[in-house]
Amino acid sequence: MSIYAAPNTENYAIMKANVWFTKTGGTRRHMGNVPTAEFELALETLDHFSSMEGVKAKDKKFIITKGGTIKLTLEEITPANLAIFLLGSEGVDTDGNVLVEILASTEVSGRLEVIGNGDYGPKITLDLPNVSFTPSSALGLITEEVASMELEGEILVSNGSFGTALFQASAGTVL
Repeated sequence: MSIYAAPNTENYAIMKANVWFTKTGGTRRHMGNVPTAEFELALETLDHFSSMEGVKAKDKKFIITKGGTIKLTLEEITPANLAIFLLGSEGVDTDGNVLVEILASTEVSGRLEVIGNGDYGPKITLDLPNVSFTPSSALGLITEEVASMELEGEILVSNGSFGTALFQASAGTVL
């Protein structure tokens, strides 16, 4: 494994990415413009304290549960994105219009790929093979702004792994 030199201004990044989702049993598709994507680890810890002296001293921290979440803001209101947001299923009405049945599912899950491609600094690509999405905000049906939908995905373990993060250094980074 290489050691990436710091300090180095080539390590500063303006993060951009393309976001792809493959619904379980479905086809890989681009989710459109995603202006924000945030990844957060979720850990529960248990502290241990030594009781061999008068004042107990913390001597160990155990991680007892681990997981993570990813939050996405979607600006492209497509039938497939709307179906995720509404926990729905897509169909077609008698006029040939796409119809999304609201709350037809209890979860929408699959593989999420966030493929880093910014112009400045290192690129980070996340491959999360098992994400379960739920809506995390209201959908503004009347707005003076660009409409958006917010999703939160619970990152679940799949075949013993939560996923991977690929780090690609910028051209000027000293290894």
